Amino acid sequence: MFRRSLLALALLIAMMPASARAQEAPELTPFLGFRFGGSVDSVSTGESFSIDPSGSVGLIFDYPLSPETTFKFVWSLQDTEIDGSRADGTGPSRFPLDIHYFHFGATYSPGPPRKRRGYVVITAGATHFDPDASGFGSDTRFSLAAGGGVKLKLSDRLGLRIEGRGYLTFVSSSSDVFCSGGGAGASCAFSFTGDAFLQGEIDVGLSIAF
Repeated sequence: MFRRSLLALALLIAMMPASARAQEAPELTPFLGFRFGGSVDSVSTGESFSIDPSGSVGLIFDYPLSPETTFKFVWSLQDTEIDGSRADGTGPSRFPLDIHYFHFGATYSPGPPRKRRGYVVITAGATHFDPDASGFGSDTRFSLAAGGGVKLKLSDRLGLRIEGRGYLTFVSSSSDVFCSGGGAGASCAFSFTGDAFLQGEIDVGLSIAF
């Protein structure tokens, strides 16, 4: 998934006209953040369990299309857990889970470039759920995100970026996830709650122009 996303990013850059590339420098922003929200249901009991809020890490790539808009790629990883303990003492007490977002989209910032600049962002892509537990399968779903942020220019090549995003992943409560084994003998740990998996994220990063 990550390699395919990087390949698509490289192809889109190659197809962009030289005039768009020359307006402002592309930027790469490694960031640290905090992710919260999301829940799943136990397949065996129907109980709902929340995804633990936790820190996240990631990378943002911005490519200028005009003075007001940029093409955007976002990769964000949350290393978290599901508290799967039950009142009767059965089930795993903690279920480790990595949640990746691979998103493409655009930002819009009205007005001329300046030292401090606010913007809005809309992206779409994939949410990849990867249980960090032996024998359990992963799952990938389509998702959208929207948010906004502010960028403070520190120098010609460096900037401080603060950004918040809300993620909407399209799921189905009728489908089980995080299964072990295969075929009729598969055993699944959880199912999604409802038809949407919602999370929010706030991050801070250092933008590097090149």
